[in-house]
Amino acid sequence: MAGPLVTVTLISMAAAALEFTVSFHLQRVAGLSPSAAGMTLLAFPAGMVPAGLLAGLLVDRWSAAGTARLGALVLATGLALLVPLDPAWSPAEVVWRLALAGCGVGLTNGPAVTLVMTRAAGDLLGTAGAAQSLARQLGFAVAPALVTTVWAVYGYAPAGLRAAMLPVTAAAVLALVALARSRSARPAGDDLSARPSAADA
Repeated sequence: MAGPLVTVTLISMAAAALEFTVSFHLQRVAGLSPSAAGMTLLAFPAGMVPAGLLAGLLVDRWSAAGTARLGALVLATGLALLVPLDPAWSPAEVVWRLALAGCGVGLTNGPAVTLVMTRAAGDLLGTAGAAQSLARQLGFAVAPALVTTVWAVYGYAPAGLRAAMLPVTAAAVLALVALARSRSARPAGDDLSARPSAADA
């Protein structure tokens, strides 16, 4: 379960850090108004929603581990394309990059949680659920602090925001590494609903 839990943490870090960093870039560097920046950032969840639905289909028909790896790859690609954070980019040029990164998060989140839950012992499902929730919240908490620290090292200059995108992208790459040896989340004959609970024992 370590790989999937690490993945949940890293994906949450990448998502939170991305929204934090790009939001400041759009307003402080690109000069967009808060409302225009907010509308641009909506591309990120707009990518997550359909990708999340697709991820569910892929998990059921293919593999949770394979789907999560695909999502981490898509996320890393979207983040790498955002690293330059060029002030000359139009909102549309930011939007498609955010949407791609959002698709990556959508493709990874559900399958990673599936891996956690299907690898837990039948009498530890509650503990497994709490562990993945803790992993997600830890990622959300750490990301803004990490990004702000990198930005502060650069004196809160635009170059600091671009530098902050590097560890954000690294988080997605590390998630891919954590999943590299993950096998299918639902091996033959492994029916989650059929597992005995502590009460049954």
